[in-house]
Amino acid sequence: MKISHIFACSIAFFTSLPLAWGGEKNNSTASAVISGVEARLFYEGTGILSDNIASPAPFNGWNTMIGEGDAKQPANDLIVTVSLTSTPAEANVKGPLIISVVNEKGRTIASRKFKSLFFKDGKAVKALYLRDAACIGKVTLKARLGAQERIGNIELNCGD
Repeated sequence: MKISHIFACSIAFFTSLPLAWGGEKNNSTASAVISGVEARLFYEGTGILSDNIASPAPFNGWNTMIGEGDAKQPANDLIVTVSLTSTPAEANVKGPLIISVVNEKGRTIASRKFKSLFFKDGKAVKALYLRDAACIGKVTLKARLGAQERIGNIELNCGD
């Protein structure tokens, strides 16, 4: 058998592997929609997450580090989540999805970029974790995917 024939057979074998193993659903017609942006406090007493505190949810974020305001327990850290839906229900959609937290002065204080998004049952949730956010002040939570942008707002303040 000639080397060129072995090479051609090898290429055919390896390019068919994704199909044989179920492969990724990287359909050029697949699309994703940002369906929500939320924020939750990480409660240090139990390790559970709060309910969504991002607008339009009413939340008094005063001294969350000691469990005051509407916080049910002491909380310093925050997790921002972005919910997405897709068509078809199982898809690998090219990003990027960018999640960012921007302060009142327009400065990005945290961000995360996802190059691709895998969907199972038409849903996916991506997250950005912020440490020491209890006194972050008023910030805007942004999620951007292509021309889509969704925002939320929170305010976590501290004082005597």
